[in-house]
Amino acid sequence: MPAMLAAAAAHGACLTRPRLGSTAADVRRSGKNAMSVAKIIELNAASKASMEDAVKVGLKKCAESVTNIKGAWVNEIKVVTDGDGNVAEWRVNLRVTFVVQ
Repeated sequence: MPAMLAAAAAHGACLTRPRLGSTAADVRRSGKNAMSVAKIIELNAASKASMEDAVKVGLKKCAESVTNIKGAWVNEIKVVTDGDGNVAEWRVNLRVTFVVQ
């Protein structure tokens, strides 16, 4: 393993890492990238207008209590129909990603 590290260093690879006990502020001052922690929450939203509107409604509601939202996946799309087979409501299941401060 030490030979692999020496070879990587010879090719310009960065082999340093923050020392044990260093804080995120220490890492930022050193000019290295600090690691972020992201979380994913799952939520359901609905709209009578469209699937896109259901996603917007869900993200807007989520933003009331969560900050630093970075993106969302639409996991599942479902429609509620009336007796004639017309779409009465769009429902989406979202997985929202945000960065923890």
